[in-house]
Amino acid sequence: SKRNSGGIHPSGILSCLRAQQYGWLGAQKDFYLTPKMARTFSIGNYLHRMIQVDLKRSGLLLSYEYPVFHNKYKLLGHADGLLRWKDKYVSLLEIKTINPERFKQLYTPSVEYVYQANTYLLALEFMRRLAKKTAVIDPLYGLLKILAEVTNKIDQVNFFYINKGTSEIKEFVVKKDPKVFEEIKSNAITVVNANSEEKLLPRVAKSPSVAPCYNCSYRNTCWDKFSYKNVDWDKAHKFDPGKVALAGWLSREEKERNGY
Repeated sequence: SKRNSGGIHPSGILSCLRAQQYGWLGAQKDFYLTPKMARTFSIGNYLHRMIQVDLKRSGLLLSYEYPVFHNKYKLLGHADGLLRWKDKYVSLLEIKTINPERFKQLYTPSVEYVYQANTYLLALEFMRRLAKKTAVIDPLYGLLKILAEVTNKIDQVNFFYINKGTSEIKEFVVKKDPKVFEEIKSNAITVVNANSEEKLLPRVAKSPSVAPCYNCSYRNTCWDKFSYKNVDWDKAHKFDPGKVALAGWLSREEKERNGY
């Protein structure tokens, strides 16, 4: 099981907010990766990388696996990429893999992914504005430099859905949704305030055997194991998403220099 590096992750912004707390507080996940699941994830990762490489060769990919954060809302994650078009317009890239049967029935991105992408847009626009006023000598500028040169508001997502069986691709262009932004902010502030007050948010179900608890990575933690005695509240309160994002960026840069 892996631990979250802290903060609120865009992929779970629409799900149980109590689970977001567990991730931020470093609770142990119950998730067990079977060999079959590991192979499935590996295929997805490979297809992600393949698309990123192709876009890089085409000159469209400005950056890949780009760390995103928002200080006020304690958001932290990695965007699949940033695309720069011929007119210098920059948009967010989101790559999703899907099985052939679901691919046939796909006509629009899922609501969950739309919320996830809008969370990235919220964080990227915060970072773009921050880049304009960050000194070049500030270590954080190394991460923000790309955004300092972006002239447009980053308000568009280009979804690439890849059919894992045939390699076909469907693209969807989605614009920023102000109503979704407000819901994201509200959810994030709810988690931030609960952690500030050292309170655990209510469960969203009455039993661990029903959705969404049944498939939650923190199911056992939530219903059986978790104790606030194990929480380093001081560390949780001092969590700085910008510092964590920068550390991830520097680690990736070092790997690239070493040929990984």
